[in-house]
Amino acid sequence: MDSIRTTFFQGIQWNSGSQIYKQIWMTSIVIFLSRFLSPEDFGLVGITMVYLQFLNIFLTTGFESSIIQKEILSEIEISSIFWINTILGLLFFFVSALISPFISIFYNDSRLTLIIIVSSIIFIFNGFSVIQRGLLFKNFNFKKVSIIEAISITISGVIAGIAAINDLKYWSLVIQQICIVVFSSVGFWFISAWRPKLIIKFNSLKHLLSYNFHVTLFNIISYFSEQSDVLIIGKFFGSELLGYYVLANQIIFRPLNQIFLILRRTLFPILSSLQQKLSIFQETYNKSIHGLLAIIGPLLIAAYFSAPWFFPIIFGDKWMTTIPIFQVFSIRGLIYMLISPVGLIFFTIGAPEKYWRYFLFFVLPLNLAGILFGAVIRKNIIDVAIFLTLANFLNTYPLLKFSFSLIKLRVINFFSELKVVIFGLLLMTIFLISIFYLLGESLFFSTKIIIPTILFSFGIYFYLLYIRDKFIRNNFNKIIQMNIRGK
Repeated sequence: MDSIRTTFFQGIQWNSGSQIYKQIWMTSIVIFLSRFLSPEDFGLVGITMVYLQFLNIFLTTGFESSIIQKEILSEIEISSIFWINTILGLLFFFVSALISPFISIFYNDSRLTLIIIVSSIIFIFNGFSVIQRGLLFKNFNFKKVSIIEAISITISGVIAGIAAINDLKYWSLVIQQICIVVFSSVGFWFISAWRPKLIIKFNSLKHLLSYNFHVTLFNIISYFSEQSDVLIIGKFFGSELLGYYVLANQIIFRPLNQIFLILRRTLFPILSSLQQKLSIFQETYNKSIHGLLAIIGPLLIAAYFSAPWFFPIIFGDKWMTTIPIFQVFSIRGLIYMLISPVGLIFFTIGAPEKYWRYFLFFVLPLNLAGILFGAVIRKNIIDVAIFLTLANFLNTYPLLKFSFSLIKLRVINFFSELKVVIFGLLLMTIFLISIFYLLGESLFFSTKIIIPTILFSFGIYFYLLYIRDKFIRNNFNKIIQMNIRGK
């Protein structure tokens, strides 16, 4: 258990350090670009990225997961996967070029044709670099991957900023996405010692292809479930309103997804090695979610209450429509933190087929019902966000119960682990609501009041955790002791 803990914390250290930097940098770039670009610019690229990221699932998820999950891989297997991925990358580039005019017709915007064709370059680079990245993760080389990704994000952000200043509008966002993939792909090749051989043997890939098929199928269903709101809003409300929605989504869920990426990258290889040690598996999973919710939960609560204050200051008055959507997504983010990580359970025990079937027949229909009710019946973009959040809430308990049954973990035991954190979040929320109604809206959102109030609510929350949550207290004390020893 000590070696697992050491590997886990080393992975968390590098992955979290990299992702924290990336999120600070990416958020800063989004804020900077929002000063030069219009909501329509964000909406156009938002539509494009939904399509591109969908096809990218076939290149960057299934085989990478199967490489990490399988304990022993032969040279024939790895080289065969590499050449299959490379061919798929080229194929997807040409397919995108052919169907881009039809996507433009569907959304009634001719600009999308060229945007999609140019952006599809990412398929070529992802196709020949995903194996290098997967092998680095399999061997716990978190440090190398973190450095390459941080460098790629930094250079890409600078280039996007220069493009925006030079009035390239939505092309600034397109250039940024391409540069991230190109620079990271080149970096993975540079630091990886493995090189492919001219071998393709499908007979040796039966297990990997089966696992890859189910992982990819889940990712397709999951991605459609997560991005169907963008597709439907783009169709029913147009690119400008979609731009407001996309910005709110990016501010909340881009950081959350990056945090979950840290968790997956670190836990996936570790939990894969614990498939026969169920009690340690349960403890490792529970403690990971415990720590995650304890840190991110209060930030989402603070984001909800402070949005009307910081949005005009940071983004400008033209983005005020985004505020209520952002607040709804803050609440949805809390639910998302509980249900999103369960995929690790299915993938690590080698049962991705159970996950995609559950998503297809339970999660996806409920999400679509919520989105369509908000878009078609209510005809309100805020209602889309509200009913999608409600759908996620209704899915929470059934999904947790089904997932935890695979590792013999009871839902009540899982929430018992989180009881102090949940109580602290409720206490923090009640405190902020009370101050809001006591002072009134205009006074509450003044800079002299909102900042100390939010900070004081943090103080209440973390003091409660320190005195009542043994797990948080012990880990906090260990961090302090490590820092003292370091000095």
